[in-house]
Amino acid sequence: MSKINVYCVHLCVLKNTPLALGYLITTLKHYHPEIANNLNFSWIRNPKMVKDRSWIQNFSEPSIFLMSDYPWNVRAHLLFSKALKAINPKHVIIHGGPYIPYNNSSFLQNNLYVDFTVHHEGELTFAELILQIFTDKNYQQVKGISYRCGEKIIMTEAREGMTDLTIIPSPYLTGEFETLFPELDFAVIETNRGCPYKCAYCSWPFFSSKIIKQDLNRVYEELEWMGKNKIKTIFFADSNFGILDRDIKIAEYLCSVKNRYDYPENVIIQYSSKTNECMEISRLLISSKIITNLVLSIQTMDKQTLFNIKRKPISEEYCKSVQNEYVKNRLPVTVQLMIGLPGSTYESFKRDIDYVVDEKMFPAIFPTRILPNSKLNEPDYRKEHGIISDIIITEESEGEFIVAANSFTHDEYKKIYMLSTFVNFAICYRTLKYITYFAATEKQINQSDVLEFFIKLSDSSSILSNIIQIIKTEVDDFLERKKFRDVREIAKNAYLTIETQNQWDDFYQEIKDILHKHYNIDKELIETVIHVQKRILPSKFNPQTPIQLDYDFSAYYFQDKPKQSLKTFASKAVFAVKDPTKLCADVELVNKSFRDMLNYFELNSPLWKIE
Repeated sequence: MSKINVYCVHLCVLKNTPLALGYLITTLKHYHPEIANNLNFSWIRNPKMVKDRSWIQNFSEPSIFLMSDYPWNVRAHLLFSKALKAINPKHVIIHGGPYIPYNNSSFLQNNLYVDFTVHHEGELTFAELILQIFTDKNYQQVKGISYRCGEKIIMTEAREGMTDLTIIPSPYLTGEFETLFPELDFAVIETNRGCPYKCAYCSWPFFSSKIIKQDLNRVYEELEWMGKNKIKTIFFADSNFGILDRDIKIAEYLCSVKNRYDYPENVIIQYSSKTNECMEISRLLISSKIITNLVLSIQTMDKQTLFNIKRKPISEEYCKSVQNEYVKNRLPVTVQLMIGLPGSTYESFKRDIDYVVDEKMFPAIFPTRILPNSKLNEPDYRKEHGIISDIIITEESEGEFIVAANSFTHDEYKKIYMLSTFVNFAICYRTLKYITYFAATEKQINQSDVLEFFIKLSDSSSILSNIIQIIKTEVDDFLERKKFRDVREIAKNAYLTIETQNQWDDFYQEIKDILHKHYNIDKELIETVIHVQKRILPSKFNPQTPIQLDYDFSAYYFQDKPKQSLKTFASKAVFAVKDPTKLCADVELVNKSFRDMLNYFELNSPLWKIE
């Protein structure tokens, strides 16, 4: 008898290991080999393929399709599911993942072409479900699922959370991902599961408040596998890496893997708030030449908003220690901020931006998305804070975003989104990073005021105004036409508009004129900062030649408060840059790099270093 096809569907533009689906396969094979031996497992990963009707026609034979849903792929998964059912109604389509509501069956009610949903952790549930599909079909006894029974939808008893991760075999060590080579360059690893915090915007609190550890030796073996297989980027899926004492040992082992195999090149970590441990971990990685960055998940500095979202502020001592050790040594620090949180305002967002850029750190700004299993989604919480939301979609994803609340109107949110996007263009893409600092320091105003001033300029013939119009159009697409537009993606498009047309000289001439005309700053000082700004910019048009400055701009930039004018730093100095990652040779690397690594988008100089 021919084997039945089971397709593991993970539609994602990244070439990453689909860890959640890998867990499902290894668990089924381990606990029910008599079933798994009669199944033929294969992967479907390219989101572009699901638009190809002729390709979809190949799936005419009754098969099982597994899909793990996240906000960034759920729409593509649903469109694919619908097309599959149209080809053959006998297909069995199973959806799980964090986008599935854990406490109701609404996903099945809203999507008639899905047969089963798996709620909460799926490994053991999936194994039991597949067993029932091929034996008694007594789905009522499978905890943690919803299924169709004629015209009815039945949701079974909830499954208890796992207490032992070692019962799930590793898909890395069992070879489940071998068929995905040579495309793989990004691996996900889970060293623990759970989160002790109760942040309102996150679904972890609903998921598990206890941290369950993975076996340490298995973690080491998986890291070894990643090094041997030359995986460029490793993403730690732990909610708070560094919260456990053993996490430093894991970081040390990762460094030994790097030393043996020269891989990974990049590591992405969601750090905990344990200051000393996280500082030590990031030091270890940087010393082993692993590209990483210390991430502070601040979300906002506004006390009322933090109270509303049930989050404690990060201590000032921690932030100061980061400033002293990392920023003054020109090492990257990213601060995660969220816009649209209940309690926030346009002014509170400006204060958040000023805090981040004043401390020489980099903002990673996210619009607040209402996850199905978060407190933000609870009716009482929505009513208390006057939350108004919109469903924003792309071809692959969909999301419900907060666009107004008691503390801000829809128009104010649009203003916040506009500023956040321009901050990405100006600061994260480095186009105005040092100019903004310079103008704010010379005029003794906030950097957010300078950024806001640039946005308000409306000379239709200028390059800057063209950039503002590009940003405005895409923000309108997001808020008015309900098309998803990530602030980083919009900023990237604006950056590449100038780069591809080689308009940098004209752009900075405009900025020079603006600073002199509107801020009445000395032209000689402006010339100095323009020279610096142009030299550090990743561009194929950057000559990278050393320049002679009449002022020590580096000392000026890193001066302590109260800040003095650049004119007090008169001193002959040579300003030289280097490009160790060859950004100037291929500035399109910005399209290829993982978005969280944007804080490295700058040439080495006395102001900045990548190693």
